Amino acid sequence: MILSKLSKSKRIKCEKCDNSYQSSIMHTHHITYNPEKIVCLCKFCHGYITSLDNYSRKYYKKIFRKNIIRNSELDNILRELIWIHFIQDANLNNFSKLKRKLFIKIILNRFIN
Repeated sequence: MILSKLSKSKRIKCEKCDNSYQSSIMHTHHITYNPEKIVCLCKFCHGYITSLDNYSRKYYKKIFRKNIIRNSELDNILRELIWIHFIQDANLNNFSKLKRKLFIKIILNRFIN
């Protein structure tokens, strides 16, 4: 859904928290880039999932000493895994920064092994 085409007064549901917000404060998030999967999230949920995606890249680099190329097949697989866990876990928004890092480590260790 392209948010810029919607009326500013239109309310949209966040895919994560199910709260409805005006389209002007909603964000689009790419779950994957190729194939392109896009969802609408509120500002808070979008910031949270983006931080998880960014941390997963940093953690992967730390383990393997190489970058994950954005939009690559590996990047898309990791983003999909993070998205699945993000959507399924109702308490995820309450995680501290340390717990977010542990969450990513668990996902990546499952992915790697």
